[in-house]
Amino acid sequence: MYALGQLGGAYLSKLGELLGESSASVLRRMWLRRRDRSSTLTITVDQAATVIVLPDGELTDEAKLALIDLDLTADGICGRTLSWDPETQTWRTEPTPPPEL
Repeated sequence: MYALGQLGGAYLSKLGELLGESSASVLRRMWLRRRDRSSTLTITVDQAATVIVLPDGELTDEAKLALIDLDLTADGICGRTLSWDPETQTWRTEPTPPPEL
């Protein structure tokens, strides 16, 4: 979890506790996708993929700590796309796109 720097191990441990799994098992649920201007961290929980849009550059300590505190199994978070809002210092959910007809 190099995207989280030194807190990567703490994040894996916390997520493992939440899911009742080992850190190694949790790591298999995650993948990082890098693009030219952005990166996303996708974590599959309860058959839903939660996507975390990582800000350009390094995550701030506030963003790292708030990420560790996220309950990825919670309604409104599980299966959604999250991005960091520097003004409110919180991870916010992106609007859900309308269903395709």
